[in-house]
Amino acid sequence: MILIKSNPVKKVLPILLISFFNMALIFTSCGHASVESRENEEENESTENESTENKSTEIELITADPYTYTSKDVSYIENLSGVEFTKEMGNGINLGNTMEATATWIPFSTEDMTEYEQAWGQPVTTKEMFQSMKSAGFDSVRIPVAWTHTMDWSRGDFEINKNYLARVKTVVDYALDSGLIVMINDHWDYGWWGLFSHDEELAWKIYKAIWNQVGTYFKDYPLTLIFEGGNEEIGDRLNDAISNSSDSRLDSSINYTSQGTLTEAECYAKLLEINQTFVDIIRAQGGNNEKRFLLIPGYNTDIDKTTASSYQMPSDSSNTVQKLIVSVHYYLPATYAIADKSSNSWGYSDTWGTDAEILAQNEYFYKLKTFVDKGYGVIIGEYGAASKDDGDEDVITKKDGMEEWMTNILDNSDKYNYCPFLWDCNTFFKKDGSQLGFTDSEIADVYDGRNYAAEKEGNSDGGTINYSAPETILSYESSSIKVSGNNYSSTFTLSKEKSITKGQTITVTYKRPAITSDYVAHYIQITSSNQKDMISNIWDNGSHITYPSKSEGTITLKYTATEDFNLNSLTLTIINPEGEGITPSSALTITDFSVKVSN
Repeated sequence: MILIKSNPVKKVLPILLISFFNMALIFTSCGHASVESRENEEENESTENESTENKSTEIELITADPYTYTSKDVSYIENLSGVEFTKEMGNGINLGNTMEATATWIPFSTEDMTEYEQAWGQPVTTKEMFQSMKSAGFDSVRIPVAWTHTMDWSRGDFEINKNYLARVKTVVDYALDSGLIVMINDHWDYGWWGLFSHDEELAWKIYKAIWNQVGTYFKDYPLTLIFEGGNEEIGDRLNDAISNSSDSRLDSSINYTSQGTLTEAECYAKLLEINQTFVDIIRAQGGNNEKRFLLIPGYNTDIDKTTASSYQMPSDSSNTVQKLIVSVHYYLPATYAIADKSSNSWGYSDTWGTDAEILAQNEYFYKLKTFVDKGYGVIIGEYGAASKDDGDEDVITKKDGMEEWMTNILDNSDKYNYCPFLWDCNTFFKKDGSQLGFTDSEIADVYDGRNYAAEKEGNSDGGTINYSAPETILSYESSSIKVSGNNYSSTFTLSKEKSITKGQTITVTYKRPAITSDYVAHYIQITSSNQKDMISNIWDNGSHITYPSKSEGTITLKYTATEDFNLNSLTLTIINPEGEGITPSSALTITDFSVKVSN
């Protein structure tokens, strides 16, 4: 794991085929130092082995001095819905790789709380940083946090150091003083989330301890402070391994070196349980927490998985006005937004902006409209595009089309009233040195004048976005795919021919249960009445073919027409190219099968 200082995007995907862009690798520092033995480990055995349940009940729940605005009345926010509030939030930026920067070499007993925010090479946070964000055209800031920096949970201590709470308060106050709406969360946080698949009882103790303390501490803060219940980890990564071999601060009893075994369906259910617990804890604390806007993480914060029918928002019965907002991230296409080297094993692109790429981005943002239609706000908690890694870490080189990629995201967000948060870690937006703010004038121009006040005056509504929703031409709740030797194959015929024009995209999606073999190809072939073979070679690279993992999951296949034709039917085949059989051996039942056509 590497801290990439020259890249605004923090994610690398070594397991891309398992979960496309959402399985983000968490960066640690380049230099690892082992944690020295804790001085107080000389406690007698009976004290050290005291029940974690008893210790967790001894946590002192303290409340911070409430923040008071000196010049701004924000009481009107109390009556806003989540959709109305995300519009007020305008454009946002992350204080990335700072308060959430994990540092296994820093002992729990450290007294300097700013050590953590410098662990991945970022400067100590100052008020001037937030003032520069405001000046650059941002209305909101997301402050990712690791709360277990000072929580020795593996030995039964679930209390967050008061000094660390006070440090986070100082940073939050800086941002509020600068006129920004502020969001804090519990981020990757040393990967403790994997305990939900290994020791669920312990995982719940950590989660509840964090939000009981953080929620209570900030409960009297204004409603311009938002709580986010988690990050990308609530989904597939509930199965993450966690052990003292990767985090030397932990007790040797934490030794889960293998992945957990929760199925995707179980992860969806656990996600809902976690999100509901989050809402219930915060609402029960009283004060402004009764009406505080709460950001609810999507599945892996992945747009496809969060807009799937398996995802459900928690309930918030204490409010008649919807105060819940859903959180997703956007780093697509991954070869452009994440990959920074041409040698990257799963692909690389240093340009963006074709009609097909713009259409694909517009389609993703349109999908999220389903939440707005139901009354929920939508926040793009992270988005960013990687710079080129040319071998010189002191030189930052933009990829072609970066400004267009960013602008189209902002336009989509304006159109649907989402609030997007840029991820930049002291790369294009500097937080130290002689210049605070954007160092690239072209990127600076993208955000200049995009703050909420300016857009409200200009009535910006994403007018540059010209997008129509995909047309569903075929769908089944479930379908049985027949088996023959080393493959499953079925043909789906339309009741009426569909005229497809050049440039239109046919998208096939479905959920597939687990199978026994890796390296199994999924592909589509298209039958036309006026063209013979629309895909001349099924093994050609293209989005009509994919090799997902053997675990259950949602599969997406696409074909973009190179000429006009009439679509009669399409054949879906799942095959082991190496000739080996795959099981189940009789038939494979897929669900949520749909075929859509988009411009």
